[in-house]
Amino acid sequence: MLRNVLEPGPLVVFLGHFIYLLPHYYLLNALILAGRDKAEWTLRNAVLRSQVASGLLEVLWSAYCPKGLPHGVCAAAAGLCALLQGLHTFVAFTASPDVYHSSLAFALQLTMLVQLIPIAQIGTNHTLQRRMSPARYRILGWLTCVVLAVSVLLSPGFGSLQVALGCSVAPFVVMAGVLLSASCSLDGAAKLSEAEPSKSEARRGLDDLRTGPATTGLFVVLGCGFGTIGEALTDMAITLSIRRSLQAGQQDLALTNQLVICLSMTLAYISETMTDANSSSKKGTAFILAWAACQCVRVLALRHLDSASFGTLVLAGMVFVDKYTGPLGAAALDMALLQLLETSGPGPLSGGSEVEGSGRSARGIPATFLWTLRMTTSRMERPICQLVLLNTAGVRVELLSCVFTFLTFVGVGVVAIFGRHWLSGSAQREKDD
Repeated sequence: MLRNVLEPGPLVVFLGHFIYLLPHYYLLNALILAGRDKAEWTLRNAVLRSQVASGLLEVLWSAYCPKGLPHGVCAAAAGLCALLQGLHTFVAFTASPDVYHSSLAFALQLTMLVQLIPIAQIGTNHTLQRRMSPARYRILGWLTCVVLAVSVLLSPGFGSLQVALGCSVAPFVVMAGVLLSASCSLDGAAKLSEAEPSKSEARRGLDDLRTGPATTGLFVVLGCGFGTIGEALTDMAITLSIRRSLQAGQQDLALTNQLVICLSMTLAYISETMTDANSSSKKGTAFILAWAACQCVRVLALRHLDSASFGTLVLAGMVFVDKYTGPLGAAALDMALLQLLETSGPGPLSGGSEVEGSGRSARGIPATFLWTLRMTTSRMERPICQLVLLNTAGVRVELLSCVFTFLTFVGVGVVAIFGRHWLSGSAQREKDD
């Protein structure tokens, strides 16, 4: 498993998710504990707004350049990200409120995330080629962030500027090194492939994979319209409750949250990896059932979170069931969406020698665009939900969470039961036309 993580595709997924979560789990808490509440508010808003803006740019980029950029160019982009993130972290921890304002924070964060877009595409293409949910690599990134979050709560020294700089810059340095090494290896492999064109031909298929109107519509509605918004709404309500507790000088909720996440995510990782690929359909059904049931329990318990008598116990139970079933529910949704793409495509996602220039190959929406849209939307769910809850009063979190959870559950169930048969017929009709 460690060997797989050090490959460019899995490493980008793992570190990309770690970079996405690092401000929410570590940097913001470190700023609060350091007494820099204004800087924390500035960084929080900049992170949320830049994640939404960069997500839109990432979707446009995937449509413009679905093949992605060479690994060497991405390695240089990772190096630039390291400089930008290091500068932003230094300013956030040291500058006065007059210097570190919302415009500067947003500009620094957005510029870094824009450089990260072509790097993230390496992970997207790897997922499509392997036909495997990236959930296990995202879980590893999550666990790494949780370890940092627990460390800064138990020992304030872990929230110092030096540690924060190291944690902010190191992922990009590692990413740059691995991508640069892969670029050198690929240059050598390209020379060999010129003498063996059949092997190069066998690796085609990703560029040819396109979807028709029916598949595209179902993919967008299920993966982007419903997604895991139900879970995200409840998550953000819990996050803001923990934030209020931490600002009041109480660390019990925050520490309980991180410790329980560490345990439950470890169990989720084991559950996601212990079954073989042949049982993916049954595994996806079990995962989505567990996820939907968990969301119902969390919604019922949400109103008791601020209870002085047993709020910590309620939080522990809510977080455990969510962070165990949450990644599994996301994996079930990923598997259903990959099934849609696989069924509608001209051949296997990892290859295939279907006719280039055929009707299905020349028309339709590229799978890379759709998968990037899905990954971007999933990353934008929580920032958008948190921005809404931060700036809007009277949001009915319980009702909205239940509605979106039900829609996602039904959508995954429909794909699992009827998707392959229906889409195969739809794809054949489109090919005949």
